[in-house]
Amino acid sequence: MRSGTPRGRRFHHGHRAQDPRHLPRLQPWRPHHDLDDGQRVLLHLESGAYYGLNRTGTLIWSLIDGTRTLAEVLTEFRGLVENAPSSIEEDMSAFLEDLRKRDLVQLT
Repeated sequence: MRSGTPRGRRFHHGHRAQDPRHLPRLQPWRPHHDLDDGQRVLLHLESGAYYGLNRTGTLIWSLIDGTRTLAEVLTEFRGLVENAPSSIEEDMSAFLEDLRKRDLVQLT
């Protein structure tokens, strides 16, 4: 298994930097439903809003278990996805920040 993000490196989303040592955690009260095509639908109970995840988002969601750091999620993702795009670090950071803003994950 490859090592995680080099020490001192940050995940970036716009002007906000995320520490690769943060532990992303799913909000426990966010029900979801898996679709037949590998996609997932999330429900925010308080707002009633639904959020759709494509296959990539579903894979990232499944890697967030509260024990892996951002760097470890990224490393695991790269190990599972053949030919991951070079922008995956930025893409994953933006995705997680979006989930955080929607109160679907916590970054601790």
